[in-house]
This record gives sequence, structure tokens and C-alpha cells, in this order.
Amino acid sequence: MPLTDYAVTPLDVHWFIRVLRLWNRSLGLKTALSRAIRPGARVFDAGCGNGFIAFLAMNLGAGRVVGVDRADVTIARRIAEENGWAPSIDFIQGELQGFATDEKFDVLAAMIYHNNPNLDLRQSALTYALRERLLAPGGVSIPDRVRYLAYACAWPSQDLGTQRLDLERTIRELEGAYQLKLQSLRDLAAETPDLHAIPPFWPRGDVSVLPTGRMHRPDARLLSPPAFFAELDYRKTFAGYPELASFAIVSPGTFTTVLWVQELLYEDVLLFSHESLSWIENPCAVKPGDRCQVQITKEWLASNVLTIL
Repeated sequence: MPLTDYAVTPLDVHWFIRVLRLWNRSLGLKTALSRAIRPGARVFDAGCGNGFIAFLAMNLGAGRVVGVDRADVTIARRIAEENGWAPSIDFIQGELQGFATDEKFDVLAAMIYHNNPNLDLRQSALTYALRERLLAPGGVSIPDRVRYLAYACAWPSQDLGTQRLDLERTIRELEGAYQLKLQSLRDLAAETPDLHAIPPFWPRGDVSVLPTGRMHRPDARLLSPPAFFAELDYRKTFAGYPELASFAIVSPGTFTTVLWVQELLYEDVLLFSHESLSWIENPCAVKPGDRCQVQITKEWLASNVLTIL
């Protein structure tokens, strides 16, 4: 077989294997799909990746699956052929935003989230649009809700000042090494989070996300109990996020970051829970009994930086 016939890189393969090993996520999806799929059901797999949801659906009695992903779908097609499902599944490489078909589906599986609320507002809007465009009357989407909780957090290694000092030091080193003026690069980098530090997160590179979805945060302390932030219910009208997130402080410390918890839900099933963080522009000392609010703005969507009011 010519090498050009197989475009998936080893990195893609190993990423798929890691996703499959997220047992709690996989079992949650299986439970939700088993409730939603009836014999012969038509399923649309948005962001199908390696086709795992499509294959679960076929095992549960689906009659037809269409999967769409902007990434290469060679692996998904090969696994479908290997298991004898190729005639019943169409895997298509393309953009979900502009995808059009005359078909209607009984189930929309849309696990298309980046697991960070400032990144996922547009993903939720896309899910609403896909529901409107693709679901047959009485059809359901998985997840059917996305819930966000938030904690005020003291995280010394994740304060915004440290981020900016590290960036300045890096740019100075590059200017010295290459004998170039890089002020324009400095300005742009200061305005734009590092999307590749720990995809899809923006914190410093010494933070990792565990297979459970929790962040590894050895030097972080939670200053508040979980505060309900928002719930996007796909069975209702798209309402977006509130203008404020509020925290009841129960532990003293310096409020440097917001720790977000995203929960993907279908009926009473928790499909997956994932943590991420946002930085505070103006960290401040807090004590038990304080109430703090941060403003939810368009600037936060772009920068991942929040301001305490």
C-alpha cells in the first residue's frame, strides 16, 4: 500500500488509544447510548474521531451512523471494515459548521467540547445548530446538558504575573539568541493564551490533566465551595452564560485563579467531568466570610483572564 494512502500519524493513533482508555468516560457514553438508541436508530456522530461512539451505537442496535470530523477518519473507516460495519457507517472528513444533508437522525452524539467554558461557548452554540439541522422529531442529543461549577483558588504557580514574567524572559532570550527585535511577537503573545501548552488548556506547562479529567494541582488550594455557574440545556433555548460568577470564601488565601469543573450529562448519567482554569487579572487576599465576583466578558473568551469586581 502506498504511504500516501494512509495519512494518520502515529500521534493520532496513540491519542485514540488514550481516549479509549478513559474507562469512566467510555462507560458513561455506553450507558447514555443504550438509553437513547432503539433498534434501527439513525445516529449522527459529531466529531467522530476514531469512531468509538459510532461503534458503540452499532453494537447497541443502530441501523445507520454518519460520523463527521475535521481530522483524518482513516482509522475509523478501517475499524468499521474490520468489524463488518462499513455498509452501515459513513465516516466523512469535513467541517461540522457547514455540514449539510437531507437525512434526519434519531440521536445526535456531540462530544465536541474542549472542556473549558471560555472555549466551549461556541461548541455549545454549534450543538444547538446541529440539533436544529439534523434531529428528527423526538430525537435526542448526547449530552443533553452541560453544567459548569467553579471554585475560587489560590494557586501560586498559576498567577498571571508569573505567566507574564516567564513570557518576557523567554522573549528576551530569543532576542539575544537570534539578534532580532521581537516586540511585535511579545505584544501578540501577551494577548494570546498558549493553546499548545497542554491542549486544550492554557495554563503553564508544569500542570497536567489526569485521565480522570482532574487537574494535577499540588500547590493549589480551594478557597470556596463549588459555585454553580451555568447549565446549558439543549432541550431548551440557548441562553449563554451569566454576566457574573460568585464565590463564598471559606478559606484564607490569595485568589489567583478560577478552577472550572465541566460536567457532561445525559438524563441522570454523568458522562464525564473535566477541570480547567482561568487566571485572575487582579489577584487579591481573601478571608472566610468574603464574597467575591468575577465578570464574564467577551475579553475572557479570548484571553482566559478574569477580573475580580
